[in-house]
Amino acid sequence: MTSRGTVDRRMRRCILETKQVIHPFESPAARLPVLNRTIVEHQEDVFTQLKFKGRPFLISSLEEISSSTSPTLVYRDDIYFNKEIVLEFLNRASATGKPARLAF
Repeated sequence: MTSRGTVDRRMRRCILETKQVIHPFESPAARLPVLNRTIVEHQEDVFTQLKFKGRPFLISSLEEISSSTSPTLVYRDDIYFNKEIVLEFLNRASATGKPARLAF
C-alpha cells in the first residue's frame, strides 16, 4: 500500500482453488454465475479495476505459497468480493504491519 485507497499493484496474488462442488448445481462455487458472471470473473474484474499487474498464482493448499518479503494477498476462488471490500481490507491490514485475515 502506498496511501489510503492506493494499492501496491505489484502485490503477489494467490488464489486458493477450493473445487468444492455445490449441490444441486453439481459445479464448483467458483464456476457458478452471480449476476450472469462467475465468481472468478468478478474477482479478476476487481483486480483489473485496482490496476493490479500480473496474473494470480493458482494454488491448492497454503503450503504451496513460497516465502517472500513482498506483500501477498491470498484469497479463495469461491469468495465474492468487490473493490471497496478489497481496498478497506488492504488499508487496514497494511496499517497493522502484520499478517491479516478477512475471511476464510
